[in-house]
Amino acid sequence: MNGSTTFRDPIFEQSNDFLQNPHGELAKLRQISPVLWSPKGNQWLITGYEEAVKILRSKTAHKRMAPIQPRCPFAQFGLRLAELHPIRSNMILHQDPPEHTRLRSLVNSAFAPKVVTNLIASTKETAAGLILEIEAKNKHSCDLISQYAFPLPVTVISNLLGVHSGDRDKFHTWSNNLTPNLDMKMNPRKLWRAQQASSHLLNYFKILIKERRQDPREDLLSALLKVESQNDGRLSQTELLANLLLMLIAGHETTVNLIGNGTHALLSHPEQLTLLRSKPELLENTIEEILRYQSPVQMVRRFAHENIEVGGQTIRTGDLILVLLGACNRDPRQFAQPDSFDISRPEIKHLAFSMGIHFCLGAELARMEGKVALEAIFNSFPHLATQNGASLVYKRPFALRGLAALPVTF
Repeated sequence: MNGSTTFRDPIFEQSNDFLQNPHGELAKLRQISPVLWSPKGNQWLITGYEEAVKILRSKTAHKRMAPIQPRCPFAQFGLRLAELHPIRSNMILHQDPPEHTRLRSLVNSAFAPKVVTNLIASTKETAAGLILEIEAKNKHSCDLISQYAFPLPVTVISNLLGVHSGDRDKFHTWSNNLTPNLDMKMNPRKLWRAQQASSHLLNYFKILIKERRQDPREDLLSALLKVESQNDGRLSQTELLANLLLMLIAGHETTVNLIGNGTHALLSHPEQLTLLRSKPELLENTIEEILRYQSPVQMVRRFAHENIEVGGQTIRTGDLILVLLGACNRDPRQFAQPDSFDISRPEIKHLAFSMGIHFCLGAELARMEGKVALEAIFNSFPHLATQNGASLVYKRPFALRGLAALPVTF
């Protein structure tokens, strides 16, 4: 191990400065080693692209702890967070094969390309409606996060799941109370709030499930209930509830960050925005560069179930592994001039959606929403700009990187 190397573990000892601009410090870790053991954090930090790919594709790096007592105290804490509410252990996100394989096959159809394509028109309508509201309620400025980047994806995923439109504000509050689970500085008060939020959401879905059993509709919940009713390979009530919870939170929280991060990146690089306006065919590539440059999900966890040789290091059974996706997406061995924002960058094979069996189910949905959102906002507001003197703060947790607010003028 690299235990003899002295360095500060920025993930274990997160400072506000690191939260606002982590890239320089993560690059320094990579220079020490792309696979680095943190004695203080009791965890492996993976900052190299090639090394991350090996871990994410490994059949011995699992979501759950190995069936031995891990040497890492934080691993035990992390597992308690993952099972904050007992039902959450049934999320696809926390499963390994064969359970993961079965669950993913059952819900995979929800995010098929045809489903996403069918959502484009309604997503454009939602974006247009939000822009009209911004124009009606504001003179020349607004917060693009609360008035646009949040309500667009939460409306899309709520419609997809069949959530009542009047309940979306509740979901924002509940989601905000759940996502701190990924913060290394979790405290008992946040744990309690997260448990309460889980309970509220689950109770809501139980009522909604009962409604859809009696009155099926053309939404995802009704489709999943049909899957559940099959005799072969069905979803249990617990699995259904757990993955509805996951889809709701994952389906909007990260997309809010994609839209906010993307808008900010383009406003901060006017030459790139000018290029996009002159070549709108670059929009798809722009989304991929945004995902690479400012990844909405910054890290994922794995536990070694066997010894893993990677990057000249031996990761031992029971070790906790943090794959720092955002850092890997700025690995100079993979991306030329990685700290530059370049929407014409060729072959952007980023890891923002992870890789392997846990590749993000909603990747195409997020891409579609990002394209619709950016196209609509920049076409509607040709003079869009960040407010002069605005203080831009990245919110916690570090694992989900996004701005708390984005004050703009239009």
